[in-house]
Amino acid sequence: MESPRYIEPEAPCYPDLRGRVAIVTGAGTNIGRGIALRLAREGARLLICGRRESLLEETCGLAHQAGAECAVLRADLTSEQDIDRLFNTVMDAYGTLDVLIQNAADMRMTYSQEATLAEWDHSFATIARGAFLLASQAYKLMEPRRDGVLIFVSTVGALRAHRPGGR
Repeated sequence: MESPRYIEPEAPCYPDLRGRVAIVTGAGTNIGRGIALRLAREGARLLICGRRESLLEETCGLAHQAGAECAVLRADLTSEQDIDRLFNTVMDAYGTLDVLIQNAADMRMTYSQEATLAEWDHSFATIARGAFLLASQAYKLMEPRRDGVLIFVSTVGALRAHRPGGR
């Protein structure tokens, strides 16, 4: 049996997103890019970040084609200074933050018994510590208004282990 095919809606579906300001981490590729482009089609104003600036620029170009405002910031979520820069940039560019989508991850696909402590520490710093630092900064901006949304994206890897290159 064939899976049903997803068809991207042409028109915006969520008018309450129009004009909202969103940060999307890990927006250069895959899920992050898809989220950023969906928000662009909905009329959100975007600050996208990630480690690979050329891929972010591609995403931003596609967001502009969809009619959205979009800014790019190369940032590493293991760096508190980069996270500070991210929030300073969103405030300088848009003056507010309505939505934070933490999608970035940096996992080395290896067997757990072969992973090094350095690899584990790096993944944990990007995913868990980075999420904590992002949420803390976003809360400071959203709480006084009692408005805003924090979204943390995960993968099937959070539910079950899988082998590198396999099932």
